[in-house]
Amino acid sequence: MDNDDVIITSAFRTAIGSFNGSLSSKTAPELGSTVIKKCIENSELKKEEVDMVCMGQV
Repeated sequence: MDNDDVIITSAFRTAIGSFNGSLSSKTAPELGSTVIKKCIENSELKKEEVDMVCMGQV
């Protein structure tokens, strides 16, 4: 694999919460890290092989 290769391993989303609900105490990085961990678990990659992660929100 070349260093310039881009690979999309999987796509997941955070849980959907309500205003001031149980997720309101979580920061964006905490929620995002949960999604990233899930993506790595469901791919054939090892976390050591990941150089960069790009996330977005809608």
